[in-house]
Amino acid sequence: MKGACHVLPLLHWTEAQIWDYIRGNDLPYMKYYAPPYNFTRHGCVGCPLAQKQQMQLEFKTFPKYAFALMKAIRKYQILKPDSFWGKNFLNEYEAFYYYLHDMTLQDFKFMKSASLFENDFEKIIKKWLA
Repeated sequence: MKGACHVLPLLHWTEAQIWDYIRGNDLPYMKYYAPPYNFTRHGCVGCPLAQKQQMQLEFKTFPKYAFALMKAIRKYQILKPDSFWGKNFLNEYEAFYYYLHDMTLQDFKFMKSASLFENDFEKIIKKWLA
């Protein structure tokens, strides 16, 4: 992006400062920041910079985004089988489960190998998003 000029007026604002500005100027905002949803951040659904609990809330609220992400993961796994996502997960459901939970890859593989855990990630994810 040579020559681009980036204007980031909120870059150094805290979340409290943003809300103070919104409320102080009586600005409209997305209903998902109010009850019963109570989103706690401003950004894209499923952003990897969000806390896992927030990502889960977003995907649960907007399941089409979850399925779109899984579709993209699957494409990537096929195109790049030697990538992290291609080598470590059998399908997009496993990868998505891992993405949504705060665990190491070692912990994920151990959990997956545990005989007490149901390994049907497609079923787990689809039931969770229903």
